[in-house]
Amino acid sequence: PPSENVLRFRIETDVHLKRDSWVVARVDGDRPLSPVVGDQVHFDVLPLAITNPVFLDHDHNGQYDAPLSHGPHRVGDEDLLWP
Repeated sequence: PPSENVLRFRIETDVHLKRDSWVVARVDGDRPLSPVVGDQVHFDVLPLAITNPVFLDHDHNGQYDAPLSHGPHRVGDEDLLWP
C-alpha cells in the first residue's frame, strides 16, 4: 500500500578541501522494486539513486576550476569542431 509518511534525510558535514572539488550523493534501497521491476522469485531489483555532481568552489572565484584541462573531442580521425 502507498505510504502517507514522508521520509526526508538531512545531513551536515564538514568537507576539507585543498582545491575546487565535486561531490555526489548515492542512496541504496533495501526493499525490492517488485512488482514494477523484478518478481522476487527469479530476481530482485533494489533501488539505487545517484545525484549529478555538485561542484564546490574552494577558492571563491565564482567558478569550478577542474584539476586537469579538458582534452579535445575526437570523432574517428577528425577533430570535432563547433562553430
